[in-house]
Amino acid sequence: MIKKAQAYLDRINRENPHFIKLFNGTIKENKNVTLGYFAKGDSSEVFMYIRQYAFLLETISTIEYYILAKSKKK
Repeated sequence: MIKKAQAYLDRINRENPHFIKLFNGTIKENKNVTLGYFAKGDSSEVFMYIRQYAFLLETISTIEYYILAKSKKK
C-alpha cells in the first residue's frame, strides 16, 4: 500500500510540481486563468482539484505530513 501511495505521489509531482507547493505553503494561484478553468501543469490545476476534492483530503488528517515527508526524500 505504501509503495502504491508513493507511486501516486511521484506521478502527481511529475505531472504538476505545484501540488507539493500547496502543502509546503509556497504555491501562488495564477490569476491569469479564469476561475473554473485551469491550465495543465499550472497552479490553477492544483487549486481546481483541491476545490473539487477537498472533502477527500479532509478525511486523511495526516496527509499533509505524509506528502511533505515523502517529497523531501527525493
